[in-house]
Amino acid sequence: MRTTFQMVGCLAIVLFLSIGTTLSASGKFSDETQKKEKTKISSWIGVIIQDVNKKIARKAKLDSEEGVFVKEVVENSPADSAGIQEGDVIVEYNGKKLPDSDELVKIVHRTLPGTKADIVIVRDGQKKRLL
Repeated sequence: MRTTFQMVGCLAIVLFLSIGTTLSASGKFSDETQKKEKTKISSWIGVIIQDVNKKIARKAKLDSEEGVFVKEVVENSPADSAGIQEGDVIVEYNGKKLPDSDELVKIVHRTLPGTKADIVIVRDGQKKRLL
């Protein structure tokens, strides 16, 4: 039969171990905790998107099926403020060509919140640069 002291000692060791995984010996957060904190803060532009297909490419007068079709723009979002409109096709983000919507999601996720982006869209067959 364990004494209360032995059980409290075990509980203290468990608590110490769980805190030790979060903090390093220097008292700073571990790499794992920092990674978790970084994923909580991410950028967004405020659009509902899809990949460009043949029908969209033809309608938007595109040379290829590359780019990201904007199905909807969230009101009062960064995209709305930048002038992105429903039906636009985003073809570049900060100088990087966008082959599909997955690439835009990755790039935006890696962009720091509050960062201004240089975006190239195609609207009515014409390329436009939005800042």
